[in-house]
Formats: sequence, structure tokens, C-alpha cells
Amino acid sequence: MFRIRPAQIVLSAILLLISNFAVALAQHDASGGGTTSGAATGGGGGSHVVIKSTPKSPATTVKKRTSVARKPAPPRGTTADYYVRQGDVSFDAKNYDDAMESYQKAVQMNPSMAHAQYRMGWIHNEWEEYSEAIAPLKEATRLDPNHSSAFAELGFAYLKMEENTEALAAYRQAARIKPDYALAHYEIGWLSNDLKDYNEAVRSLQRALKYKPEYPLAHNELGYAYEKLGRYQDAIVEYKEAIKGNPDLALAHFGLADLYYYDTKQYVEAAAEYKRGLSINPDKASASHNLGWCYNELGRYTDALTALREAVRVKPDYAEAHYEMGYANQQLSRFAEAVAEYKTAIRQKSEYAVAHYQLGLTYLSMRNRPLAVEQQRILQRIDPDRANKLLNQINK
Repeated sequence: MFRIRPAQIVLSAILLLISNFAVALAQHDASGGGTTSGAATGGGGGSHVVIKSTPKSPATTVKKRTSVARKPAPPRGTTADYYVRQGDVSFDAKNYDDAMESYQKAVQMNPSMAHAQYRMGWIHNEWEEYSEAIAPLKEATRLDPNHSSAFAELGFAYLKMEENTEALAAYRQAARIKPDYALAHYEIGWLSNDLKDYNEAVRSLQRALKYKPEYPLAHNELGYAYEKLGRYQDAIVEYKEAIKGNPDLALAHFGLADLYYYDTKQYVEAAAEYKRGLSINPDKASASHNLGWCYNELGRYTDALTALREAVRVKPDYAEAHYEMGYANQQLSRFAEAVAEYKTAIRQKSEYAVAHYQLGLTYLSMRNRPLAVEQQRILQRIDPDRANKLLNQINK
């Protein structure tokens, strides 16, 4: 789940631009999120992910012309201010094609118009043309060094381009200009987490929450930072605050679940949060896998199979999920199904030692000693310790 203003000649123009500035901020800052969050990271704990302002449509859709009416010819003696006003009317109507054309004409006549430069950069970001947004936004900040929103928009463009060092510098400048800019502090916190500077992330996210206490994404990101610092109880509090503020924030449910799963080994609690998160975002394969793993650990093998089927529906080549399905079937004495899943896991992940081991045990349960011995011989090459364990079971 974000987002002008040259000096004008007359007071009415100034007031108009101030009004439009508020509209621009409202559009890109509306979801209160700035630049974090979509799907949680797969391997470790936490749900530090990227969400940008409002979700953006594909550029080909956004850029479709929204007005086909012939424009009247500009009056004689037209100035850059005229084109800026025309651009603002189109911008407010979300007719960004016409707005861009008008702003471009304005800056061709007068390149020093920070408002027009800012709006051009904003529109390029809206069209997901992030590299093209950089030049006008940098020009806007050069022309108006106190333009906090232009710095924030510049940070947004850099962040989408994965140039996080530049994004961090831009957001820091936005926060210096406007100390109560909660979005900028949040973005600094997100970027600090991404750069593994978790103490700085905590400081920045606490500033964001000072100015905007009801900020679910900031609570979520603070929970992630605390988790990485090993402050698990503080992290739990923050994840729960995020969920309290927005019960439909799937990444907060996933973040809390990951903490229970990876860090505190509270599998009952982890399963409950994964289930809640998946009810909101069912296409997160790693969460379905972890839910299945929790159910296997809790002896709920039928429930595990249901969750794991969802994981492989989303990600068919998910070797670990196929392995867990094999384990659940094995525990339910569905040995043929277990063999099929273990073989799939091995096919997808070479030298998958634990899958070879469990496959060998399954063959023993089926009283097929030769095939168990075959798995033991494979394990001698890739995992001698498991090979010896399997051999002990074969020799019983």
C-alpha cells in the first residue's frame, strides 16, 4: 500500500496549488502504508514485505487515454501557469494522460515549475515507470529543497527500482523537512529492516507511531524488527496491535505465525495464525506449508494434508511440501501415497536426505526390504548418519 509547488504570481493560483497538493498526498498516502508489504519472506521468521501505496494497475491499463474530446486551442499569450492549471484539472479527474501532456508543456515553457515537475514524477510512478520518474522528481527537489512530498515520491521510485540506499536518503530528507511525516519515518523503518539495521528500524518506526499511533503496517514492521532482535514478547505485542488495527492485514497474521513457528516453537498458536492469514490470502504457499508442518507436529495428519495440498496447488514444485505430505500419509498408513510424495520431493530436490530416509522406512512398513536397502545405499553417499540409522531399522 504513496505519495508541488512553485511560487505563483497571484494568490488564487497559490491556493489552488495548495488544494491540489493535499489531493496528491491523499491519493498516495491514503492506505497509510507507504512502501511495505505483500508476501512474507519464505525462510526465516517475520513478514517483512513490500506494499506500495495503493495497488497500481498495469501500465498499459493506467495509461489508456481517458478523454477523447478535442481540446480547445489555448488562448493567445498562453503562459506556463495556464498549462499547470489545465494539468491540475486533468490530474484531479485522474486523467493522467492529459495531465502529463499539460505539465510537459508547462515545463517546456518554464522548467523552473516545481509543482509541474513533481506531478510529472508522480504520474510516472503511477504508471509504474519508475526510472522515468527520477528526473522530474529530482528537479522538483532541486527547485524546492523543502518539498517533503517530492522527496518521499523520489524515495518511492528508488524503492521500486530496488535502489534502497538512494531511497533511504530521499525518505530521510523528507523526514528532516517534515519531522511529523509518519509515512517517511515508516519507510525509513522498512528500509532499515531490509538493510538489517534493526535498531534503527525500531527508532524510526517508533517515530512513525508517535505521529500516527493507529498505523497497522508500522506496528507490523516494528514487530518484525523486534523479532529479529530476539525481543519476542515485544514483537508479539506489535503484531497483535497491527492485527487489532486491521484484522484483514494478512502479513501481520503471517508475521505473528512465523514468530511462533520459527522462534518460540508454539505450534498451536502458529497454526491458528497461519489459518487466519490464509483465510485472507490463500495463495501464500510457504504459509500453507508451515501450517501443514504444524499439523504434522501436532499429530493432525488429515488436516496437514489439506493444508499441504494448498501449498502444492500454489507451488507445484514445492519439494518440502511434498515431503510433508509423504510424512502425513506415512503416519496414516497410506504407504503407497507416501511413497509417491517422497519420490516427488526427491525428484524436485536432489539429494534430499530426509526424504530418502523416510522413503526407506515406508518401504520397511510395506515389507519391501530390497527397496529399503536401495535407499540406505543412496544415503551412504549423501548422509552417512541417516544411512546408519536406516540400516539399524533394516536389521531389526
